[in-house]
Amino acid sequence: MLTSTEVRRLAEGIAPPLIEALNNFGTRVWSSLSEEREPLSAEQSDEVRREASAFFLHLLDRVAFQRLGPECCAVFLDTIGAYAAPRTKEARDQFFNLLNERQQDYSQFRQLFAKPGAP
Repeated sequence: MLTSTEVRRLAEGIAPPLIEALNNFGTRVWSSLSEEREPLSAEQSDEVRREASAFFLHLLDRVAFQRLGPECCAVFLDTIGAYAAPRTKEARDQFFNLLNERQQDYSQFRQLFAKPGAP
């Protein structure tokens, strides 16, 4: 089992490429959905990236909780979240509010994948 310090170091190491990948994914999804629509505004692009980040951080939270346990999961996600959050206080507060809202929304779904034969 990893210590809190080891988990923090692990999270610090994977945070930059992880968040970059999440941002790129959000941008690509929106671009592919809007090919026949008006070009993406900066505000829309930011919103898609925030929502994509919240979704994937929720999935990461589920896996981290399962693999690391509650204490180390909290350290892991706090470290990743601090890196992912915008640098201004107001934007950071809004980002964490969104994460908390989405955690509650997504927590209603008990399984990540449907069972075979389920709709």
